[in-house]
Amino acid sequence: MAKKKHILTRDFEAMIERLKNEAEPARMSEAQKTTTLAMLRDGTTLTAIARLSGMASLQNVYHECKCDPAFGEALREARALQATSRIDRAQDMLDDAAETNDTDRLRGAAIYTEQAIKYAEKVAPREYGQLVKHAGADGGAIHVTLVDYSDGSSQKQTESTREVETD
Repeated sequence: MAKKKHILTRDFEAMIERLKNEAEPARMSEAQKTTTLAMLRDGTTLTAIARLSGMASLQNVYHECKCDPAFGEALREARALQATSRIDRAQDMLDDAAETNDTDRLRGAAIYTEQAIKYAEKVAPREYGQLVKHAGADGGAIHVTLVDYSDGSSQKQTESTREVETD
């Protein structure tokens, strides 16, 4: 009599087999790349584009960015342009609301502006992110001087300087 496998083991083995059989994500056609970039520049989000019939899924878009660095850079630039457009639109809304002195419109415009900035930080971190770069002079290594005052005296006992590499 054959030994029965536990139901979870069978499910797990089936899942592993399915994952082994799945191919790498399909590559995007040039038409899909062009359309995706144009729609991004016009303000459509990447998620909304991926939902459209005939367009690549988000997974395929990100895979294509890894496989085609030129497309990845073009996508980054299109998203940065999209973020700039949203921030400009938010500024226009604030200006219009300020002219009317309508507190509800001002509140709504302020919320939209805050969200536009958060969106810009997310999709275009190079341009709008709160990047903190730790670097020394001319973008080089940071020089650190360590002083040991462990004996309690006011005079420094040892001093050493070393370079700390940054990414």
